[in-house]
Amino acid sequence: MSDVSLGKEILSAWTPWSLVSVLVTVLVFGQIVKRAGYSRWWSLLTLVPLIGSIAHVVFAFAPWPVESPRGRKKR
Repeated sequence: MSDVSLGKEILSAWTPWSLVSVLVTVLVFGQIVKRAGYSRWWSLLTLVPLIGSIAHVVFAFAPWPVESPRGRKKR
């Protein structure tokens, strides 16, 4: 198998459905991170395989700045 055909097989695995799934995952995690009081840029960690899973656990159990009296915004 040549390198060119291997590259085509890898690219063909990224179907439009896969790209939509990745985009939705990043957007959903971005909303969670935003509500937690962090920057949405942290949601890009979901694109890194092992680091993304660890980031989900860390953000789930870490104290959220929004919950602290100092971090609350007045509505």
